[in-house]
Amino acid sequence: MGSFFKDIRPLLKLMQFFGLHFQLTDGLCKKSFYCLRIYAALCLLFNISWNSYYTARFVNSWPRITLSTVNNFVDYFNFMLDITGSHAAMYLMTFGSLHEVHNSFQRLERVLGTQYNHKLRHSSWMAVAFVVSFVMTQFTLTIYNRESMENWYILLCLLLADLGHAYPMMSYCLFFVSALALAFHFQHVNSKLADYLKRESKNSGELDGIRTNHGLVCQAVGQLNGSFQTLSFIHVLFAFIGIVNTSFILMTKSYYSPKIVLYQFECVARLGLLGYICDRVHFEALACLNTLANTRSDHVMGYSLLHQQQHVMFGGQILQTVPKFDVYGLFHLSRQLLPHLIGTTITYSVILYQFKGP
Repeated sequence: MGSFFKDIRPLLKLMQFFGLHFQLTDGLCKKSFYCLRIYAALCLLFNISWNSYYTARFVNSWPRITLSTVNNFVDYFNFMLDITGSHAAMYLMTFGSLHEVHNSFQRLERVLGTQYNHKLRHSSWMAVAFVVSFVMTQFTLTIYNRESMENWYILLCLLLADLGHAYPMMSYCLFFVSALALAFHFQHVNSKLADYLKRESKNSGELDGIRTNHGLVCQAVGQLNGSFQTLSFIHVLFAFIGIVNTSFILMTKSYYSPKIVLYQFECVARLGLLGYICDRVHFEALACLNTLANTRSDHVMGYSLLHQQQHVMFGGQILQTVPKFDVYGLFHLSRQLLPHLIGTTITYSVILYQFKGP
C-alpha cells in the first residue's frame, strides 16, 4: 500500500466497515479477501433490498396528487437514489477503477516524495469525524422525533436511512482528500520550479524533469476525475433537487423539522466542498505559470536558447494541460456551481410557490 493510502487509512477503515474494500492492502490472505468481498456484496444487496421494499410501501401509501405530495415524492426518491447510487458506484470502484488512481499516487510519491503526509492524515481524521458526527446527529433527531417513536418499524426504517447516508458522504470525502493530495503535489512542483529559477547555475535537464513531474500530476488529476465522474454527477443532482425541494418546504411552511435544515445544509456543504477542492487543484496547477511569468525578463534573456525554449514549452504545457474536473462534459465542478445552483433554486422555488394553490 502506498503512503498516501496509509495516511488516509482511518477513512478507508470506516469505508471497509460499511462494506467498501478497495483491495489496496498488501499481504491479505485469500480467505480474508473473499470474506471482505462477500461482506461488501451483502451490504450492497441489503441496501438495495431495503430501499426497494420501503419504496414500494411508500408508493402504495401515496396520497392524492398535489404539488406538496409530488414534491415529497421527488425528494424521497432523490434521497434513496443518492444512497443506493453512491453505494453501487463505490462498490464497482472496488473492482479496480480506483487502482489507476492508486498507481498514479505511487508514481508521484516515488518522484516527489511524501512531505505532506501529516496534513493528509489530519484531513482523513476530520473526514471520519465529519461523517460519524453527521450520522449520529441524524440518529439523535430521529430518535427524539415523537412520530417515529410511535412505531418501531418506522423508527427502524428511518435509522437505516440515516445510516445509509454515510455512503455518499464517504464518497465525496474520499474525493476531497485525494484531490487535496494532488494540490499538495502541485505545490511541491511549483516550489521546485521557484528554487530552480532562483539559482544562478541552470541545468536544462532539471527544468525538463520539473515539466515532466507537472505532467504526471495532471495525469493523476485526469484519472481521479474519470474514476469519480459518476459519483460527481450523483452528488450534483442530489444537491440540486434537495436544495429546491427543501427550499420549497421551508417557503410554503408545509412542515418544519430540524432534519430539513440539516438536510439542506448537507446539500450546500457537499457542493461547497467539491467546488472548493476542484478550484484549488486548478489554481495550484496554474501557479507554475505565474512563477514562470514572474521571472524577470533580463534573467530569461540571459539564459541559453535551449533554456528559453524550455520556458516557453513549459508555459504552453501548463496552459494546454491545466486540470479541470468535469462531469461527462456536461459541466465543470467549481465554486461557481454553488451560486449558480442557488440562483436556479430561487427561480424554481418562486415558480413552485406560485403553483402552490393548484
